[in-house]
Amino acid sequence: MRAALLLIFAAAIASASPWREIARMPADNHDLAAAVIGDKLYVAGGVTNDYRGTGRIQAFDEIWELDARTWTWRAVAKFVRPRIYCGTEAFAGRVWIAGGDILHDDGQRRATTLVETYDPVTGALSRAPDLPVALPRPLALAAAGRLWVVGARDRTERGQFASIGPNEPSWRVEPEALPKMWALAGAALADKLYVCVPDTGLAEFDPATHAWRVIPGPTKARSAQVAAWHGEIWIMGGVDITDRTETRIYSPAKNTWRSGPHLPNPLAWGAAGVVADRLIVAGGAWLLENTEPKRYTFTDRTLALDPASIPTP
Repeated sequence: MRAALLLIFAAAIASASPWREIARMPADNHDLAAAVIGDKLYVAGGVTNDYRGTGRIQAFDEIWELDARTWTWRAVAKFVRPRIYCGTEAFAGRVWIAGGDILHDDGQRRATTLVETYDPVTGALSRAPDLPVALPRPLALAAAGRLWVVGARDRTERGQFASIGPNEPSWRVEPEALPKMWALAGAALADKLYVCVPDTGLAEFDPATHAWRVIPGPTKARSAQVAAWHGEIWIMGGVDITDRTETRIYSPAKNTWRSGPHLPNPLAWGAAGVVADRLIVAGGAWLLENTEPKRYTFTDRTLALDPASIPTP
């Protein structure tokens, strides 16, 4: 009965949702983050357990580009091996792909220190300095003139933290961050980092003071879709929350929270970013209710909100 009611509730939300499907990715894909340069949004690697509806596992070895002029996706670069759950961020005019897992020839996923960059002007894929530690599910964010990468090697340890500036030959190891910094999502806004930390909530890092603080709030979502839009942090969906379609919006300027438009369906592990002043959510997956063993639905949908959909504070 509960599962049926949840399905009815989700269908009702979807029918009234201001989210609009604007494109389809080359395949269903999750464990993603997004980088935005100009009017292009990029995702790198990822994996699905239901490749094009075949039920086959597929890890991806490409960078995909969404062009806001045409709202179409295309592959623009190819890695030597598939990369999964890598930190992906725009910095110094390039897309940086940091850490995560690499799928090796023996079929095993192993965390890597590898960092690569993609130049959208030349189309070249290049090596960058390796991370100081291999991180399986890192978050990469750019703020205060540096690229920051944070993550943990397991669910319990404190976050390993490093940063790099333009043209620097190596990463600067930063002091350890907060506990449980595993499977992170976040965004940068006004030269600060905002990170959804499992079991903790939204945390803020200020590069000016090198200090972390946890922001009291209504959500402790893990693996949500997170982006900065119109001066606020949007946390959309995720797991470890009761309603996995919910949107929570935090205003740093006002130090207030409010609710935003629900996603059309439960969603986690997707990419989020802002391009052409539209809030974009691409890919991801959701856990089906009451299934054993656990089953997931993977998606190739690209959803968008326009500025008129921003709720009034």
